Amino acid sequence: MIAVIGDIMLDKYLLGSSVRMSPECDTAPVVSVYETINKLGGAGNTALNIKYLGSPVKLFTALTSNKSILAKLLEEEQLTYDSVVNYADSDITKVRLYSNGAYISRIDYDDSIKCDTNQLANKVLENRPSIIVLSDYNKGSIINPNGIIKAAVELKIPVLVDPKKDLDKYKNTFVLKPNLKEFLDWTNETTITRELLIESAKALNVDNLIVTKGSEGCVTATKKGLYKEYSAFSVKAIDVTGAGDSFLAALASSLYENNTINKAIEFATKVSAIAVTKKGTAYVKRNEV
Repeated sequence: MIAVIGDIMLDKYLLGSSVRMSPECDTAPVVSVYETINKLGGAGNTALNIKYLGSPVKLFTALTSNKSILAKLLEEEQLTYDSVVNYADSDITKVRLYSNGAYISRIDYDDSIKCDTNQLANKVLENRPSIIVLSDYNKGSIINPNGIIKAAVELKIPVLVDPKKDLDKYKNTFVLKPNLKEFLDWTNETTITRELLIESAKALNVDNLIVTKGSEGCVTATKKGLYKEYSAFSVKAIDVTGAGDSFLAALASSLYENNTINKAIEFATKVSAIAVTKKGTAYVKRNEV
């Protein structure tokens, strides 16, 4: 079983139409909403992608209550999960407003999660998963990633991480997957080079440092000094929301099937390419790959 631990959020889509501007502000359209769509975001989207790629998965996260919209979505998707109580006032929500088919605005309800992170980590380790995926959106579910990584390493459980901000918090993992901006922010550099990536992998003591570059594919380095580039699949991107979740989910699913890291990265690159051809937060089914 693959365990996904991290911040779950609600991705809410408001679909509407507009034929006039607001009388209060002549640059603001009046949007009449005709449909509201709720989707699992963050760690929920990562876990959902793993499920639809055909691998056994369990999500470990924090919910405000078992009656929240997120809990209902988890039940509807029949996604196995375990949770601790989130004492924040509301679930983290990202509202995306579409008018006449165009994406015009995003509204974030971004309260930090307040939960017992150690309790959440203990739940993961008690289940003895084959792989642990940390989906960290820096919202509060994973306050001390180093603790769970250390425990997993002792149990010889590979850890795959989608990080936020300070990469030093995720040392000693099997896979660390920042995007290009996150990596450059951490290194205080403006461009990525082979030497920089290899030095970083060694400094972080990660088996595989993977930097995703969107339409340019990804580059990888190991703490042993190996370096490789992977080209992206040529597709017409519609929406890049959740592409990183899909990449990490596919990587975990492929590794769970005992594929090599190279094959897993190739598979993840293909899955994330398919994901960006879909509108909004989306999962990829195995028969689509």
